[in-house]
This record gives sequence, C-alpha cells and structure tokens, in this order.
Amino acid sequence: MTDDTAGSGDQGPRTALHAAAQIGLGGSELREECWNEIAAPVRDRLKELAAPVAYWWARPDSSHARQAPKAAVLGERGLYFAEPRPGRRRHPEYRISGYDFVSGSLTLDDVEHTPAAVDEPPSGATGPGAGSDVSYAPDIGLLPDLKGILGNLPPRAQQLLQAPFGTGQRVDRQEFYYEGWPHHLYIFVLFLAGAEDLTIATGTKLIPDGHSDRTAHWSLHIYRALVRKAVV
Repeated sequence: MTDDTAGSGDQGPRTALHAAAQIGLGGSELREECWNEIAAPVRDRLKELAAPVAYWWARPDSSHARQAPKAAVLGERGLYFAEPRPGRRRHPEYRISGYDFVSGSLTLDDVEHTPAAVDEPPSGATGPGAGSDVSYAPDIGLLPDLKGILGNLPPRAQQLLQAPFGTGQRVDRQEFYYEGWPHHLYIFVLFLAGAEDLTIATGTKLIPDGHSDRTAHWSLHIYRALVRKAVV
C-alpha cells in the first residue's frame, strides 16, 4: 500500500517526476563525527540562529583543501550553514550564512510511501520517477546529480519540493546529503532554495525484504518556508 499524505492542502502547480539515479554510498565521515569537529561556538551559533531546531546535518566540505567539515541547521527561524573558509590553519575559521524565514511561515507535510513488492522494472529504472517524461516541466535550475537523487523520492514528495518553483522562480541553492547502507538510509536530506521560497525533505529510506529500490519505503518530512532574506 502507498500512503502519500499531505496536510497543508494545495501546494501549487503540478510538477514532473524525474528519472531516478542510483544512490551511491561512500566512506566519508559520519555527520556526528563531522559535527563534533566543528568548534562549539560555531555549532552554538547555528542552533541559536535556527532555534528551535528541527533538523541538522554535517559533512566534509570537498571544496576545502583539508576536507574540513561543514554543517547546516534547520529551524523555525531559518536554514543556516557553517562553512570553512579557505586557508591552511589547523583549525579552520567558519563563515555562517543561510536563509532567514518569514516569521511563522515554516509548514510541514508528512509523506509515508510504502508500496507493495512488485516484479522488477525494465533495466535502468531504479525508483519512483524512473523513465518519467519531464519535457513539459519548467527549467527551475536543478543540477543533473540532484535531479537523479530527487527522482528516487515518492511522486508526492517530488511535487511538494518543486511546486513553489513551478511559476518562474529559480533555484539559487540546492544540496542533498544521506547516510546509511544500500538497504537503509537512516539520514536523508535534500533542499531547494530560491529568492522567495525554500523547501526541504528530511527522513529515511528502507528497502524491506523482498523489495527493491523501485518499491523502497520512504518516511519523509517535507518543510516549506517563505524566505525573508538571504544571509551572506
């Protein structure tokens, strides 16, 4: 059974599904380890800006010479990032940026996607959006790698994440992060941010016995907020 529930009514224009790409798993540090490597005053500042905190993640920053960790914290007040500045110091300095939300604008939709096991699809199709026609969808600025990850999500989740950008608004910043095993992502986050709106999915993916990527079970929180201003 599939139960894609949404609690806040009309979410805007219908959007296309994307073709799913394989979710690869590497051997990078876990979010808890990365978070603890960042100085306590930086972590505290992120939590203070976002409070109350709804979700957070941390990962190595591939753009930094030493692969120093970066972190993000989502809360009712906004989504904020701590990213290491370029440099050769043993303990990097951090720049804090993010998005301030319009007060009270953060909303939440829950998406529970639990399809029954089915026969394997044709070769190359790996998830809910596999093989979908996206030619009619407006170009909102999504990068190919993000489209591939987005395509793994249930159709309802894809629609909720993209809907605010379906009337001409472009995505200015987009990121995803996940952690786990091939059959179980116990941490998953993907966000899209524009000049006026920000959407973010957090949750988990599980492939039960007898299932495949195509019938994976997803339990997701889809947040949406109005952007008051970008903090740079």
